[in-house]
Amino acid sequence: MTVMWSKMTPLTAGGSSLPHSKSTADLIVDQSGRFNRLQSAFQKQLKGLAKEFFNTYHTPLVLTDTVRTYEEQAQAHQAKPTLALSADNPHAMHPKGLAVDVDFGQSRKITPEMLARNGLYRPALSKGETWHLEPVSTKQHHRSSSRFLACSLSDNESVNGLSQANSTSGLFQQPESLDPVEQQGTGARGTPKDSIRRLHAAMEIESIFLEQLMGQMRRSMVDTVSASPQKLRGYLSMADQQLARALAAGGGLGLAQKIMENLASLETDPKTENHHEGQPPVPEKTGLPPGDKLV
Repeated sequence: MTVMWSKMTPLTAGGSSLPHSKSTADLIVDQSGRFNRLQSAFQKQLKGLAKEFFNTYHTPLVLTDTVRTYEEQAQAHQAKPTLALSADNPHAMHPKGLAVDVDFGQSRKITPEMLARNGLYRPALSKGETWHLEPVSTKQHHRSSSRFLACSLSDNESVNGLSQANSTSGLFQQPESLDPVEQQGTGARGTPKDSIRRLHAAMEIESIFLEQLMGQMRRSMVDTVSASPQKLRGYLSMADQQLARALAAGGGLGLAQKIMENLASLETDPKTENHHEGQPPVPEKTGLPPGDKLV
């Protein structure tokens, strides 16, 4: 099996068409340039995934990030505290050579079956991280304590402090609070861990929406402004992904907050909603005269 490593132009899902020859059948685009520093068994698993991905979609698997130094992990956490773990967190696998990030667009095409066949999984899927892959051997390590509560000083701080995040544009609404526990109130069910997971998932939904919205606008102008539209699309796609995540984390359109409010209202005990102290329950609106019942 031949694997070619190169720092190529960023590709998105369904990127440039590659020759279907044996010499490129297992092509991987390593944008970090550190693939060979990953642990050897993990390298083999990624090569297997790359081969299957290429055979299915006829495009190379793009690795946007692999091994990080302690300083790089600390910088990533500082820049994106809701996504990147702190450098001192034992669950941070990038510095250990046991984690990679794949192209965001491609990550949605990697099926659970592909991952399972190659001994890989997405440990932070409930946080919306479709792009982050690790070997299944790290599962036991993560089980020793909750991944979300373990990072938790940083995660909880980010949950409570999202309303203070820097907004990129005055056009985007800044939510007053995205604290899921506060939003749910006393009648809500669930643990702090569940609340954190929902918040991250809601933010990811908003980021996907923003990315698609920006992508629609970008596509209408690409062909007229560039002699190499394919290359430009790749760069714009990466820019849109990063901008969408930043906007969602900074308040975005308020969609993440609305999702959290809707989840909270669904979890509120319906038996206590219309009950007031010293007053009978408010009858449901059925369109029937008082006293009549549905049978």
